[in-house]
Amino acid sequence: DWSSDVALPISIVFLLSALILAFILLLRSRTGFERILYVSLISTLIAAEIVLYAVYAGEEMYLDVALVFALLGFMDVQFFSVYLRRKGNL
Repeated sequence: DWSSDVALPISIVFLLSALILAFILLLRSRTGFERILYVSLISTLIAAEIVLYAVYAGEEMYLDVALVFALLGFMDVQFFSVYLRRKGNL
């Protein structure tokens, strides 16, 4: 099947390159808002990578892992935003 043999590995590589670029941008960010934005982007890209790997490997368990990771990434961004707002850097 073309989608599982060609399209999924290519999608995984593109998402991995976007993840590396987002990590570089996170390291170069100067403001707290930019850091929150890039942390959110990285957690979303990691969850998407896990979903694509789950489809590629045919393992449904990884979909649950991706869902939990996405929820933890959302909570992480919320806590980081509250921390920066209370500190006065946001």
